Amino acid sequence: MSKKIYVVKIVIVVMFIIASCYFIDMPQTAVKKKSAYPDNITEKETVTGNIKRYDYVDENGNITYVNGLRCATVIKTYDEKERLVKVEYLDEKGNPAEQSDGSCSRVIEYIGEEDNITTYYDETGKKYTNYQGYCSLKTEGNKETGITHTFLNEKGEPVMLTLGYAIRTRTYKDGSCYEMYYDTQRNPVELGHGQYGVKYTGNKVAYLDINGKVFYPLNMILNAFPFLIIIAGIFISVFMVLLPKKLSMLLIAAYMLFIVYMTLLFRGGQERFDISPFWSYRKFFEDADLRAQIIKNIWLFVPVGAYLRTKVKMKWLWIFTLGVSVGIETIQELLNIGQWDIDDVFNNVLGGAIGWFLGEIVTECLYCKKISAIMEKYFEKLVTAFKKKLSSSKKAK
Repeated sequence: MSKKIYVVKIVIVVMFIIASCYFIDMPQTAVKKKSAYPDNITEKETVTGNIKRYDYVDENGNITYVNGLRCATVIKTYDEKERLVKVEYLDEKGNPAEQSDGSCSRVIEYIGEEDNITTYYDETGKKYTNYQGYCSLKTEGNKETGITHTFLNEKGEPVMLTLGYAIRTRTYKDGSCYEMYYDTQRNPVELGHGQYGVKYTGNKVAYLDINGKVFYPLNMILNAFPFLIIIAGIFISVFMVLLPKKLSMLLIAAYMLFIVYMTLLFRGGQERFDISPFWSYRKFFEDADLRAQIIKNIWLFVPVGAYLRTKVKMKWLWIFTLGVSVGIETIQELLNIGQWDIDDVFNNVLGGAIGWFLGEIVTECLYCKKISAIMEKYFEKLVTAFKKKLSSSKKAK
């Protein structure tokens, strides 16, 4: 490798490390909330008794379908206590308009002053079961006493959602929301590796155990201190190159198990299915959590690229990282523990390429070569001493 190319690769890797450290903990950028409908559309309210009708009209006064609202008209019906009991969505022709969850209307039945059951209906007026697996939501309690959400099927019975639970409780204390999950018999539901709930404090998220207490699994630690994955990625990549062949093979095997743990074993159900290229990068500066996730997905495969640099030709880097990433995404989708996302595949392959460059830098470094030779020498002595001890113990028997 020429000196110029070597220097260019050093600059690329160093700049990438600096950028990762800066962006992974960068605060959320305030984004001005856009209106759900264009400037030429206005909302026209008409009140008739206990019914409020909202028509969205253009500059000529014509009722117009608004993509952001997925309808042209909203009709809300209230009872004698001024409680909302029915919501209907219509298109510009007055026909039922399908919302994002697939329903066209909902009816709210009160079973107390506040407790209620919300049932969703399709365009024909029949009960509608959405993609999460429920057609009615029973809500009991309030923020002072705690809120319980029970998800019901068409028969009004609790039903397990695709997210893995049938009942969700929320309690509020000291500015935090504690959310716990249960099955149809109200037994605690484990979402993965000891997680039975979530604690929300502002933008911060913590996992809860079966007793509702905060605990700290590896996944949570990395979420709380995301820069650790960058530090670990650098050190592991260096060791992948410097360690003797047998030890590096053990290290990559352990690291691949770590990847499986992070991507498959510690996952909850996801609602999004997005295969449009670079959708996450378009929100890079708007969503701090998404930005951190992008960087972590890249760094997750950096040590893999560093290891492959010492073992195979570069074409196998693309084949291996692409194959592993596509396999992970497919398994997540099939097991309903994630969504197939082409951006994740791109991030993983990019991480492998960065790791390849990092591996080349370490391989070509004179001091690293000396360190690697010393490690190899001492490793051979250790193996020899171990074999002698093993042989002498066998003779003694």
